Amino acid sequence: MSHQPAGTPTRKALTVTAAIRCGLISQGYIPYMASDSDGSAVAHLKLRLRELRHAAGMTIEATAGRLLTASSTVGRSETGDRVPTPRNVRDLCRLYGADDEETAELVAIAKAARRYGLKSKRE
Repeated sequence: MSHQPAGTPTRKALTVTAAIRCGLISQGYIPYMASDSDGSAVAHLKLRLRELRHAAGMTIEATAGRLLTASSTVGRSETGDRVPTPRNVRDLCRLYGADDEETAELVAIAKAARRYGLKSKRE
């Protein structure tokens, strides 16, 4: 067991929703997501976008057509190394029928991740 100097913060598991409610995401805190393969809120964001698309019964190509964007943009939102823009996340959530709370949560993750240059591991 390693010894940490007094006052050194420890990493604790925190849900994205709890981080938003506490105002931590707006302060740049990206929560550790214990359920994600790489332990990041970015991975949670990408997974939720994919789940929402599947729940809406849409393909990547159909989504791209509805949003007037390239299918590679939609695909990278779910699997790529780059974090999707907050605007793309908002548009995807609206198209997929996500509720306002979840949309706000996912947009907040995208904003914080892009602001602080965070990336997720390729899945």
